[in-house]
Amino acid sequence: MGWIRQEGKLNQNTYLIDSFLNNERKTMASFLLKGTEKKALIDSSGPENAFNILERLKSMNLIPDILILTHSHWDHAGGTHIFQENIKNLEVFAVKSGVKSLKKNKKYNNPFYPFFKDLKSIEGIKVVENEEEINLGELTLKIYETPGHTNCSISIFDEKNKNLIIGDVLGYLWTKELIIPPIMPPDFSEEKLFSSFEKIKDIDYKSLSLAHFGFLTEEFALNFLQKAEDSYIEWRDFFISKWKEYDNLNEIVKSFISQLNSIGIFDPGGKISHNMIGEWIVKGLKSDKLI
Repeated sequence: MGWIRQEGKLNQNTYLIDSFLNNERKTMASFLLKGTEKKALIDSSGPENAFNILERLKSMNLIPDILILTHSHWDHAGGTHIFQENIKNLEVFAVKSGVKSLKKNKKYNNPFYPFFKDLKSIEGIKVVENEEEINLGELTLKIYETPGHTNCSISIFDEKNKNLIIGDVLGYLWTKELIIPPIMPPDFSEEKLFSSFEKIKDIDYKSLSLAHFGFLTEEFALNFLQKAEDSYIEWRDFFISKWKEYDNLNEIVKSFISQLNSIGIFDPGGKISHNMIGEWIVKGLKSDKLI
């Protein structure tokens, strides 16, 4: 099996929901966890996608009682207010730093403008802490703070199914051999990222749920962490070397695109281009003073 990229039921408790981010398939996933007493949705996606997710959850009779945000980036938490406005008594959870950043949602996500028309301040979020457990009824979710990609990044471990939902902390899986590093503004931290890699190594997971994109099983899941760490180092060194060579954003991004092309990866022409991703990686490295 290895890498499941189809929307639907993954195991007896877990559903993958394609958010159709920017009207594109298989670019952004939310996950619905169903216990005997409650249901929890992981990430709301962007404000333009939240309605789409909500309607599909309604059609499957899977309206969540809980929304857990893996981090504060617009494509993961921007649509939270849509769920709050449409689901009575919905509980929303994030770590303390995430609660703070989502109150200043538009400012926090400014590096990604204009991929959202308007981001509302997200209020009414409950703080969840490292290693806190959320009981859904015969299904327990354990929260792990895994910063690096952002200060507020968390991973959620479904202990029953040995499934770890990791948001973006390990990067973006584009092909079985290509992982784009989780270097993004505004508060990327390499030191925290390496600490999170070590924390994840100690979690007894058997599968991984990726926001971008899919569900990893078997040896692919078990080997992914090391591949992600190796990929991060390789791409970090690539961008730092190009910064030393050019000290010019446009030239660095051109080199990034050329490198992708050399391994057979070409821009599919969506709203989020490879050029933009290259720019965001540079901004992420700058935010940690690595360049």
